[in-house]
Amino acid sequence: MKLREVMEDFCEDQRYKGNSPATLTFYRDNFEHFLKDTGLETLEELTSSAVRSWLLGHSHLSRTTLATYDRALRVLTGWAWKRGYVRTDPLADLPKPKARRTEPETFTPEQVRAILEAALAGRNPKRNAALVVLLLDTGLRIGEAVSLTLHDINWPAGWLRVDGKTGPRSVPFGRKAKQRLRAYVDQERRVESRSVASVFLTDDGRKLPPTAATKALIRLAWSSPVSVDRFQLELDCSGRTVHEESFHLCALPS
Repeated sequence: MKLREVMEDFCEDQRYKGNSPATLTFYRDNFEHFLKDTGLETLEELTSSAVRSWLLGHSHLSRTTLATYDRALRVLTGWAWKRGYVRTDPLADLPKPKARRTEPETFTPEQVRAILEAALAGRNPKRNAALVVLLLDTGLRIGEAVSLTLHDINWPAGWLRVDGKTGPRSVPFGRKAKQRLRAYVDQERRVESRSVASVFLTDDGRKLPPTAATKALIRLAWSSPVSVDRFQLELDCSGRTVHEESFHLCALPS
């Protein structure tokens, strides 16, 4: 059976189960990369030795990336075995590559102050300050933050409805994030049409794209008076933790 057809059937099955578009994109991107590199055409060619050789050919990549590739293919072969496409799971006996586990870095009080001062001194000050504080407070990914709509904010309860990679979830946000977000929505956010519900907007009233938000964070890192690694902001202002003494610094003047 054609390997590409099996992969497409797998993705359709995941879509039917209700997996998010981001999850489907994850699988499709990994499968496409594998097919392009290996040139395999049939399911019978998808063996443990073929996968091992492919992963060894990418030994220059991080262990985490290799483990991600491996995980996507294992889910596929396990699914193919359960569906009866193969008699046995070809990757069942292949050892898993170990991902290196590292403790997340934390932002220091000086870094938090520097980032916020840079945000408040630049263009779209209330928007950028609200975005930074929200990311630090909640651990949202940048894409999740800029996808928020006004309907997703429960102001009295302090909860956000977030549609992420694993599906919808509720995320609490604190007093400082609420203050920054409210100041932006009430004083700086401008739209030409009430039909635009996105929270974070561009200058012309459109939804702020994740790439534009990322670039704004990089500019903040470059302009900060304290050393802040721009990639620390670009890759995961979301997902990084905040030093326990840092968050009172978010009360900088608006």
